[in-house]
Amino acid sequence: MRHVQTGETARLEVFFERHSLPLFRYFVHLTGSPGASEDLVQDVFVRVLSFKTLNGALDVYFQPNLAANLKFKTFNGSIYSDFDVSPAPIQTAGETEQSKGKFVYRGNRFSVARAGAGGPELMFDAFNGNIRLHQSAQ
Repeated sequence: MRHVQTGETARLEVFFERHSLPLFRYFVHLTGSPGASEDLVQDVFVRVLSFKTLNGALDVYFQPNLAANLKFKTFNGSIYSDFDVSPAPIQTAGETEQSKGKFVYRGNRFSVARAGAGGPELMFDAFNGNIRLHQSAQ
């Protein structure tokens, strides 16, 4: 997993192929539901690829051939990338509630983009700070 965190996402595919089926079987044994087990396996691998900070910048380094689906969220900061990325449509999923006779809508506010041909999902969440994706020297 150390290699994946440094941007070698191709190794995640090997890791996923090696461990996803045993993990799926374990979740089926626990839940009795193949559908829920598929979701749980996906959740395990997505959580591994999340980068978060409350106060401060996220500076993350990847190999120049990065291929991933990217999700960004920052409350008070900007997003910078050394990679060519193509934006994806904005997702509108969110919550609606009624408070004091008014409707309140909360969106998840993630910006979505694709680096290269796409691939594993990488999530970046910085509350107060910039998010920077850097190309590391090979």
